[in-house]
Amino acid sequence: MMEKIPTWRKEEYYAHHLIKEAVSANDVANTANFLLSDESNHYTGATFDLNNGGYLR
Repeated sequence: MMEKIPTWRKEEYYAHHLIKEAVSANDVANTANFLLSDESNHYTGATFDLNNGGYLR
């Protein structure tokens, strides 16, 4: 999807990230593992945003 976004817009998007390195497949897997573990027993209806603290505005 990012290939269709103009370069100036991507730079603006990345500038808003609080964490500068990209989200990796391993990051997503770690989150899934947490949610499948007993450590997440009390999470219900939560949203986990893996977006480095940045949002496309």
